[in-house]
Amino acid sequence: MSNINAAQHIALILSYVPTTQIAERMNKDKVITNYLAEHGLTVFTSDKFTLTDLQTIKELDVKIKALDQLNNLPEIVSFAHQHNLYEINKSNTLYLMNKYSKDHKKEAYLTKNLTSLSMPGCEKIKQYILNNVSEYINQVFLNLPDNTKEDDVTIKFLLNHSSLDHEQKEKILSKQDIIFEDFSNIEQEWWQQVFTEDKLAPSWKNLAEYLSSEMADLELATKKIQEKDWLNKLTTSTLKNEVHDEKERSTTADFIFENDGIHLSAYGELIAKLPYEWNDYPDVSTDKKVTLSAAGKIALTTESFESSLENARLSATLIKANLSEYLNNKDDYDINDKIREELLKTDIPMQHKIELCHDISLSSIKSGTLVNLVAPMLAPDDIDCSKIEQDIMRELILHTNNSDEKIQLLNKYIQIWSGSDPIAIIEKLPPPYCEIAIFGKRPKLYKNDTNLKLAELLESHRIISSFSNTGTQIQINTYRSSDNQE
Repeated sequence: MSNINAAQHIALILSYVPTTQIAERMNKDKVITNYLAEHGLTVFTSDKFTLTDLQTIKELDVKIKALDQLNNLPEIVSFAHQHNLYEINKSNTLYLMNKYSKDHKKEAYLTKNLTSLSMPGCEKIKQYILNNVSEYINQVFLNLPDNTKEDDVTIKFLLNHSSLDHEQKEKILSKQDIIFEDFSNIEQEWWQQVFTEDKLAPSWKNLAEYLSSEMADLELATKKIQEKDWLNKLTTSTLKNEVHDEKERSTTADFIFENDGIHLSAYGELIAKLPYEWNDYPDVSTDKKVTLSAAGKIALTTESFESSLENARLSATLIKANLSEYLNNKDDYDINDKIREELLKTDIPMQHKIELCHDISLSSIKSGTLVNLVAPMLAPDDIDCSKIEQDIMRELILHTNNSDEKIQLLNKYIQIWSGSDPIAIIEKLPPPYCEIAIFGKRPKLYKNDTNLKLAELLESHRIISSFSNTGTQIQINTYRSSDNQE
């Protein structure tokens, strides 16, 4: 069939030999069929070929390889189109779509080929292709380099098609730029690839479904939810509003709650969107535990309190988030001064800070740990210090570095413990106050409301003889001796 007369020879055969005889005796190994598929143009343009021979072409099931070569033979192209007498390949598919589609969006033929076959005029082409979908996928769909924009209906149809094998479906999915809104109508065997290749819209609903599936890869999910698009979406919506199945919701919440693989900042943002409160901490870092407490996700229970004792800041954060529960049940939660110090650093209401000061230990004041926190809280005139232990008040006066606070606290001390002699405290104060404890001295104090109040209290409690208030100074007149003090 390679000589120059082959085309005319075959044309004569088609015209004069009955089709059955050609098929049975002359078409061994489909030699004529294959020749017509490859070199049809030379036969169809032979003066020996007539249109009546097209029926024989049909009976031989010729699959023309290049329809575009027959562009000047419209009757033959039309016949091939109507009877599926063409090879399914990239060239033929695009040629017929351009020729018969009533919606000439040529770019769409290249970027979403199968989806575009639903356009009016392509019905015959589409049916032929769907009857030979595996061949179409291999020869056309995957061979069009820009064919990445098929719609979700088309992709789901292909993923669920029984005539395609797993490898074909995997390639189909990987090729597409698609982002599915959810997992609906997608078999679970494809969820992992969909999730891995960023083909799933970020949402709590989709995350919950994925985590509840047998295919769930927790390490992958941990990585994915920290990516910008996922994190932005999850932190601008809530788990409760998007996931209505309680089991899925609980599974998702626990996945976040127990996940020490999430970066701290992302962990805090995600935790805030969970609708649950837990009775104890998960096995995560201390910083994450603090984050959980601060977000109000840990109830104050015997278990959570015991767990929090590993870190004073953690305990303080837990108590702050559950302050009413703590204050109503203080005996159940025995805190040390380190925890109390951390609590006093927080922004809890001042009235509760004062209440915490009632239980401060003397040793913590003597060591200086709490002095600079407690003294400024107790010093103002409107703060009631009557429930502070006398020894603690004395140590606060002596150890605070702020001279104004010393005198404010001393004034309170004299008022509350009026039967006590404050001289032992005064003699340890810096000059000029220490001179008040020395008989016969007449120290001068800077005139301000605090010092004026001190002078009045000292005089009324017969600790000094008198004072004079002139100009910018207050002169203290001490007794000449203890005998004069009687």
